[in-house]
Amino acid sequence: MRGNVVKLALTWSSKLLAKTTVEEKYQMLHPVDHILRRPDMYVGSNNAKMQAWWLYDEQKREMQQRKINFNPAFYKIFDEILVNAADNKVRDGDAQTYIRVTVERTTGTITVRNDGKGIPVEIHSVHKMWIPEMIFGNLRTSSNYSTKEALTTGGRYGLGAKLTNVLSRRFTVSTYDTVSKRSFSMTWYNNMHSKSKPTISEPTEKIREGFTEISFTPDYAFLKMKSGLREEHIQIIKRRTLDLAGAMGGVAVYFNAEKFGIHSFQDYAMLFPKVAAPLAICRSENWEIVAAAVPNQKATVSFVNSLYTNQGGTHVELVMSYLIDRLQMAYEKKTGHHIKKGIISSHISLFINCRVNNPIFDSQTKKYLKSDPREYGSTPHLEKLCEEFMTKTCILSYIDEYAPALQETRIAVKHLRGGGPRHLQGIEGFSDAYEAATGGSECTLMLTEGMSAKAFAEVGRSILGRNKYGVYALRGKLMNIRGQHPDLILNNQTCQNIIRILGLRVSAQKAGNTTHLKLSSDYDLSKLRYAKIMVIADPDDDGSHIIGLIGNFLHSLCPQLLTKPGFFNILQTPLIRATIGKKQFSFLSEQAFHEHLEKSKDKLEKVRYYKGLGTNSEAEAKACFKKLQDHLVPFYYSERADSQSIIGFFSHSDHCADYRRNLVNTKPAEFRTTQGTPVTFSYFNKTRLAAYAYATCMRTLPNAWDGLVPLQRKVLWTLMKGNFEGVLKVSQLAGYVMERMNYNHGNLPLVEAIQRMAHDFIGSNTIPLLVADGQFGTRYDNGKDAAASRYIFTKLSEITRLIYLPEDDPHLNLRTIEHAKYEPENFFPIIPMSLANGARGIGVGYKCDVPNHSVHQLIRALLMKLQGRESNEQFIPHWSGYTGKISVTENGSYISEGCLANVNRYTIHVTEIPARMSIRAYAKLLQELKQQEIIKSYKERHIDGYVNFFIDVHPQVIAIANRCRFTLRLFGLIQNATPVYTHMVGGNVVTFRDANHLLEDFYTNRMKFLQAKKEKRLDGMKKRLSVLDAQIRFIRLVQKGNVNFLSSTSLSELIESSGFTTEKEHNGFAHLLQMSLSSFTFDGLQDRINKRTNLAAQYKDVLNTSVTESWIQSLKKLLAELPAEGSRPEVKYSPEPVAEWKLSKLAMENLRDRLRRFTTTGEGTKAHRSLSIQMPSTPV
Repeated sequence: MRGNVVKLALTWSSKLLAKTTVEEKYQMLHPVDHILRRPDMYVGSNNAKMQAWWLYDEQKREMQQRKINFNPAFYKIFDEILVNAADNKVRDGDAQTYIRVTVERTTGTITVRNDGKGIPVEIHSVHKMWIPEMIFGNLRTSSNYSTKEALTTGGRYGLGAKLTNVLSRRFTVSTYDTVSKRSFSMTWYNNMHSKSKPTISEPTEKIREGFTEISFTPDYAFLKMKSGLREEHIQIIKRRTLDLAGAMGGVAVYFNAEKFGIHSFQDYAMLFPKVAAPLAICRSENWEIVAAAVPNQKATVSFVNSLYTNQGGTHVELVMSYLIDRLQMAYEKKTGHHIKKGIISSHISLFINCRVNNPIFDSQTKKYLKSDPREYGSTPHLEKLCEEFMTKTCILSYIDEYAPALQETRIAVKHLRGGGPRHLQGIEGFSDAYEAATGGSECTLMLTEGMSAKAFAEVGRSILGRNKYGVYALRGKLMNIRGQHPDLILNNQTCQNIIRILGLRVSAQKAGNTTHLKLSSDYDLSKLRYAKIMVIADPDDDGSHIIGLIGNFLHSLCPQLLTKPGFFNILQTPLIRATIGKKQFSFLSEQAFHEHLEKSKDKLEKVRYYKGLGTNSEAEAKACFKKLQDHLVPFYYSERADSQSIIGFFSHSDHCADYRRNLVNTKPAEFRTTQGTPVTFSYFNKTRLAAYAYATCMRTLPNAWDGLVPLQRKVLWTLMKGNFEGVLKVSQLAGYVMERMNYNHGNLPLVEAIQRMAHDFIGSNTIPLLVADGQFGTRYDNGKDAAASRYIFTKLSEITRLIYLPEDDPHLNLRTIEHAKYEPENFFPIIPMSLANGARGIGVGYKCDVPNHSVHQLIRALLMKLQGRESNEQFIPHWSGYTGKISVTENGSYISEGCLANVNRYTIHVTEIPARMSIRAYAKLLQELKQQEIIKSYKERHIDGYVNFFIDVHPQVIAIANRCRFTLRLFGLIQNATPVYTHMVGGNVVTFRDANHLLEDFYTNRMKFLQAKKEKRLDGMKKRLSVLDAQIRFIRLVQKGNVNFLSSTSLSELIESSGFTTEKEHNGFAHLLQMSLSSFTFDGLQDRINKRTNLAAQYKDVLNTSVTESWIQSLKKLLAELPAEGSRPEVKYSPEPVAEWKLSKLAMENLRDRLRRFTTTGEGTKAHRSLSIQMPSTPV
């Protein structure tokens, strides 16, 4: 039965209909119908929109800000029920100990349960209905209407839970009242339009605790959530539940039966990025405040009476303004310089949890607190908070570090825009257009890829004139500024120079919780120094990337520039110049070149590739600029499609990764243009940037079978085919690779690749493919401490040719580069080297991270497969010589644990650190512990790459860490990693499930390769036997005199008449006619007969030997040659007597913070619960 109170809603139609009656114009709606007609008035819009939210990342165990499809109405109806459970704590006090939230994904039902005294199960004497039915089934019923007492609950208007009922298909209330000893249950259906009868019972069994449970299924159709609950909706619910765990101390909070390991509001705050000790903390009546100093990554999170006020309010303004004002005064007093408040606030992360008397919010959605601070009922101790914040944290250091650089940059840009000289000088690599100083309405800025391209552009300026053309040479690739903080962008010299050259006025603008650098809103585009940009980059894949980076720079900074017709242009120069027949041709792509070759009947006489603009001669550069319009490609900006494509390629967010992967996996089309016709950025992405993305993956992702990238393959092939004697200098080998393998990149990556192939320290290669003769780097710095390439030598390791078999070489497919054959597309080693030596690489949209594995285990698994037995090997990462513990988790990740032991009461001995961690990195970690006074000192006694750290530490630290099972974590001896088996296979990016999947793929393809190799080898032997048979028969005919060389008949006719057939490979009868005279002697004949006999025996052996047998023999031979793993040398160390010392207050505080972070992440929750000792608050 609906209530007697009815809300009058007057609606006026915007379009008067011809036959509209008075009754149709003026309507009186029932309150429930009014909520359904106008939900935004009560719970916010039911239309989802993209919004940035802090969500909990399970893997990183911290809050991460992500953009999600946020539905305000759905969020609010859950929040109303959750806040009801939190309000109960205020009423019931210690009687309430938990809140449980359960989400059923399949049915979409959400349940919130809390213990306590329960709701009174009694008949209301005035309204004559059960109280639970009254407060959940009738609007504007509440226990929060009293004006005589100060209430600190979240409920206020008497609508909250009823709104959830109205917007649900099913809504059930269950409670047990510990006073009346009665239980109550009732269900409403179809948006509260129908309901069941209340079920009242007095349980015969004794119930120890009261409870209230609300279970509801939202009306997903009304909420426009057609697919029901999705993962992002569950993540929002989980995040909001996690909020309660932080805001409600003393209450256990569960999500889907899993308890959150949050024990205080400080623990909650430390889940946010860069929020770590030391923190400034204020605890007073009804207030908890945590302030953290973070460099350029602030977060503001606030709760009022357990409600999440995501838009802040007067409580946030009260605390933040107090902190900023005091910090501003302190900074100006210290430095004598004025500092803007915005700079200060960008380094403060503020977390507020407060209870306010009778709070007033902006609306029923309660996003913003409007209460006057004088009516809060309590006041936070801000003076103490501010003192701690300035003394304990690094806030003043961050302000001091970032403010001068940012202000100096802004002053420089301001000076450029002001009344100073308009002609720019002093910018390295920049030549200004003369008319840009007086107004650049017709000037063009050439942005070039490096100084060699600038020389090319200067030739163009000599043709086009220097009045209207300026040129600026970029040094390296332009920074990807998307999502970067304004400080980082303005501190980048190249970015700063482009802003100055164009004459832009930029400012930091806030959007949500992030700050971006944007064109100032009041800037007049007519004041630009240059009206057009012409990008001149190399016609290769890296040149395409640079063009894209410049477009991304302008789109991120000032997208309105791209909308100007003709503003953004590129100069397209020939990639190939070729002489075909007697004519010269230029081609913009390899595809166009090969298409022309297929159609042309003329012979290719000469070809030259111009992958760098520096290859062009001055005459060729002049010819290009004389026909500028033939080479100039203007861009047209289609706002929606182009914006999505630019953001999709250059955004750092995870949701754009799929866009980049699609570009890699889709074969890029050729970039074709028509003179004068603009192209879009999305078309450029699908063609040239897609080609760059694919080429990058080809260059950086190792092959699944040989474990190598093309650069390493070039090095290996050079050594295999170079016939080098002895060792070579690494610098010399690098020169050979450049000369013979068409390597067009820098010398440094090549030298580093050679060094990595020879690394043999613990944590590097299981099987080094090259010999390290000299200092190639050590475990101390993971190989970065290698000597210069001119001082070290290398050669091919002997074991390499047992893995990469010489007899396989003729059967490998070689890469075609610039119309010539070079290194193989991939090798086919006898074991999967990507598993043996591990593999790492990062491409566009993909990454590969495969740990090393035991070669013995790989060989054992392959032998079992080759012998027809099923392999049950569980592949666990393995590094030769590593003495730590490696374990694999259920989700496929692995944990690497170092080792430590007690030497005496005050000294521990670390004998191993996590795999792949350098000794230098671990020493840095110990130095940090020393600065925090958790350890007193440490000494290093490493031998042959084996780790030996002796650490002096107080026994109380060890005792606390051991009791909490925290020792390995405290000393940084545990690392988690998840392997990613993403590789290039046959020109495609393939991701394997695990090591077994990769091994199976390797086995299948190696077998195919061996079978094809055998067939090809047998076919070649057959042809050689046929030739030898013909030569033997021909020699015998000559010896018998059956062939008359003096006859007038041609020799070919005589040979053909004797029954011989021509051989295509030998140009007819050349295999017979070009034999030496000695071949026709009896010794020559016998030599050929012997060759034929030996070849026939080899043919029979190959024919009768299965590919399986040959592979097994190769594996056994490799197994016999594998070097034995070295044993750990003993280290003799007598620790010096250590005088007893007391732990400082700082040490205990830092130890407590580390333990708290450990337990907050959930890893140590069980250990923390079982911890019976109280950590001392004073030094021991």
